[in-house]
This record gives sequence, structure tokens and C-alpha cells, in this order.
Amino acid sequence: MEVKVEQIGDSLGVILPEELVEALQLKAGSRIKLERKGNELQIQQSDASFETWSHAYQQLKEDYKEVLKALAK
Repeated sequence: MEVKVEQIGDSLGVILPEELVEALQLKAGSRIKLERKGNELQIQQSDASFETWSHAYQQLKEDYKEVLKALAK
């Protein structure tokens, strides 16, 4: 699928075709992840619940680093 890169304010963007929006069940405000792989751009749906869990885990790991080390012994 080919789309045109557009000027959107001071940024660049693309308009997602309706068939892709429907297939991925996207709506205004949906979050997606962009990842560069070589000279390709990969787009993935973002899982908000996983992102929340991941952030909480990282914070817990940092806050309780010494306790976790002691428990691991």
C-alpha cells in the first residue's frame, strides 16, 4: 500500500487509508508504535494496558532495587 507523505504544520505525516483504519479498528486518538527497521517503517497498534503495566513494573524495579537484590539471595 502506498501513501503520500504530507506537510502537517511543522511536521510530516501520512493519511491512513480507510481500509487500513477499519482493519486495525483505529479511531481518532488511537495510539500506534512506529519502528524503523533498516529503511522500512513498521507500524503497530499500541497496547495501552501493557504500556501502563510496563511503566509500573519499571518504576517498581527502580524503587525497590535493593530489596529485590536481597530477596534474590
